[in-house]
Parts: sequence; structure tokens; C-alpha cells
Amino acid sequence: MQREELNARGGEVTEEETEFRRRRLPSQSILEGHNRERKKLIPPVLGIGNTQLISTIDTIIPEVVWVGLILDWHGVRNGIEVVSNFLKALWEIDNTKNRYRFSELCSNQILVEKLPEAMKLDVEIAFYTFRKVYECIGLDWAKGYECEEESSRRIIRTVSKYTNRFEQPYLIVVSTIIYSMALAEKMRFAPGTLPNIEAIVSNWGSDEAELASCSVRACSMTFFPHDGSEASEDWCKTFWRKNYQMSECR
Repeated sequence: MQREELNARGGEVTEEETEFRRRRLPSQSILEGHNRERKKLIPPVLGIGNTQLISTIDTIIPEVVWVGLILDWHGVRNGIEVVSNFLKALWEIDNTKNRYRFSELCSNQILVEKLPEAMKLDVEIAFYTFRKVYECIGLDWAKGYECEEESSRRIIRTVSKYTNRFEQPYLIVVSTIIYSMALAEKMRFAPGTLPNIEAIVSNWGSDEAELASCSVRACSMTFFPHDGSEASEDWCKTFWRKNYQMSECR
């Protein structure tokens, strides 16, 4: 209602207008349920006990982008088999660690060196790229001839492609890890609860793919909490700091 119209009617508001406003406005305060810590307001969801929020960008992407590099190098189908065979072999040697984490792989060079030479060659391009760009220790086994500039371009392309957790590329990466864990019996699904990962790869955009994507995202949040280890935190910070520097130079 315009101010002029209200003034013309002496400021009166009809019953219809009152009812319309009542339905439009929230019946509760927007900040109701928030807790205050000094000048900081804590929303209800953060007030739930034993809850840990996970940042896909900050803490998951740096740990799994190596999978994306391998998928791009070998192609999706072959890449999935390369990654799953690699992880399964590592878990067969020692199944006590989260082998899908890049920071975990870097800190277990001796373990990786126990794998067959052909298996190491299949994943070498990804780890050589990281070694070249980020100067990671623990990757002496990964050899290559690519210059740092080409390795940097490969990283930039891969990060741009796999950072959106709602898009197909990222979901294929996470699905590959889930598939690898299932093969190694690190993860089991109750009958009727196994997501149709194949639909994410070959039938993207379908209802079946959407259901599988929801399951994959939810599943990843249960097995991928940020472990808080010093190695993981250092790696994630190094990853984004270096990527920021590379982006500035483009």
C-alpha cells in the first residue's frame, strides 16, 4: 500500500490487508533459537552436540583431487579401475588408514613402494604432478618429465573441473572412492541401500542419478570427516595457498 493511498484514507488499513500482511510475515523472529557468544550469534544447527561441519572446498577437494587427475588421464572407466585397484592393494597391505586421502598417501611412501611396478606406473602421473607443483615430500617414487608449467596447468584444469560437489565430475570422484572402499570391504551396504553409481556416470540428469548423487554425498560426509591431523591440515592449506598463487599468475 502506497503512503499516499493510506493518507487519503486517513491511515486506515482494511481487514483484507491485515490478513495479507499476517500471512506474508514470519510468525517467529528470524533469530529465534540462536545463542549468543559475546558478539557472535550461533544458529540452532551449530548448537547441536557432537556435530562437525565439513567444508567440501577446504578439506575434501585437496584430499581427493588426485583421483580426478587419474580419471582425466586414463578416462573415466579405466581411471575408476586404476584407482580402485590401487587403493584395494594398499588396504590389503594395511587397512588401518584412510588411504584415499592424499595427505595419507604422501606420508606412506614405503607402503606405496611395496606395490607392483605396473600399478605404480598407472597412478604415477597424478602424484608426479603434485610433486612438481607443490614440492610434496614422500613422493620420490613418482617419476616424470613434465615441466612445472604444464603440471600447473593440469592442476588448474582439474581443480576447476572437480570443485562443485553438485556436478557430475565431483560426484564421480567420490563415487570412485566409495566403489574402491566397497571392493576392499572397507564399506558395506545393507540390502536395497546400495546407490546406483553407474547412473551417475552413464545416465547423468536422470532421477536415478539424482538419487544416487544424494546417497553418495551423504555417504561421503560420514566417512570423510576432517580428521584434524597436522598432516591433513598442512596439506589443505598448502594446496589452496599454491592454487591461489597460480591463479593470480594466469
